[in-house]
Amino acid sequence: MIDLALIDKLNILYDRVPFSITRMLSTPAHNKAVGGKPHSWHVDLSADPGFARACGAADLIFDTPALAQRGVQEAQRLGFGGIEWDMTNNHLHLDMRPTRWWVMHTEAGEQTLPMILPPVA
Repeated sequence: MIDLALIDKLNILYDRVPFSITRMLSTPAHNKAVGGKPHSWHVDLSADPGFARACGAADLIFDTPALAQRGVQEAQRLGFGGIEWDMTNNHLHLDMRPTRWWVMHTEAGEQTLPMILPPVA
């Protein structure tokens, strides 16, 4: 099962900035094979009493760095809790976690992702 709020936010994001989805729902075995965390947001944990949540993550790729930056800005505006932007390859991980976890990867390493634009009022 995939979190419907994730689908809604991705549809809004796509209307604003074009992207391709490279990963969304993963089986636990595939998630482990790609180095994902055991309780990754990519895995449907709706039957797990300790988590009770559907898949709530998507990995996106953008055609240009400028589109990736716009994607990050819009993701912040849309209120994604998890935003991981890899500036070296235009990749963006988004998830529905309830707390803010925003990071970016650059040639110099990982750092906190600042608010790029203020949210739309």
